[in-house]
Amino acid sequence: MNLLMQIMTALISTSVAAETPGNLHISVNVDSATGMIAASILREVYKQTKLEFCIINLPPLRATKEAKAGNIDGEVLRPPNYAASHPELIRIDPPYIVVETLAYTLKTRNLTIQKKSDLKPLRVGVVRGIINAQNATEGLNDITFADTSESLFKMLTAGRIDVAVDSRYSADRAMKKTMINDIVSEKIVLLVQPAHHYLNIKHKALAASLATTISQLAATGELQRLATTAESEQMKNDNATATLPVKNCS
Repeated sequence: MNLLMQIMTALISTSVAAETPGNLHISVNVDSATGMIAASILREVYKQTKLEFCIINLPPLRATKEAKAGNIDGEVLRPPNYAASHPELIRIDPPYIVVETLAYTLKTRNLTIQKKSDLKPLRVGVVRGIINAQNATEGLNDITFADTSESLFKMLTAGRIDVAVDSRYSADRAMKKTMINDIVSEKIVLLVQPAHHYLNIKHKALAASLATTISQLAATGELQRLATTAESEQMKNDNATATLPVKNCS
């Protein structure tokens, strides 16, 4: 009986270890201020759930491919509708951050933009693979893709596009880095959308614990405080990669 109990204990311990590894490998685009702010919030969610993760810097489209294949364990943040087209991933409910997506133009253009339909005759730029921006510009015909927020705003100042569409966090930092705050005008909020953490389906057993922690943090107001602090810390720095809120996966 003692031997049987030892075997069962060993099996249980092995199972728990498999579901709570030392570090889950989670992707984030370190060029995105929104992603880095989300990673900072998520770090505290994991800490209070007694889990850990490290980050892998991947562009959005590559992150999707690797997460679906199970080569990485999940993604820091994606919008709610992401789950519908990627059944290999599980959405952690509730959301833990809200992302505002806005339209930006050069002040010298004096463009009047009061609603999304005003963008239809204009050349619009978004960052490739950023689904919130794609959702915000759905139905528009003249879309140009940039690789990063910084390159998006360089395209705007160069006159290659009329409107840049990006999240508020990422746009603010990109304009700070490129020193164009004074010549760019914030026109309209196109989309306000919550964002969720996603894990590969193989980690389904962790979803409930993470969800409970997020709910508790939201109920106490701590989630909003974490978001405010993370935003403040991120915006102090021009170079997000120098201030990673979570360690890199080795």
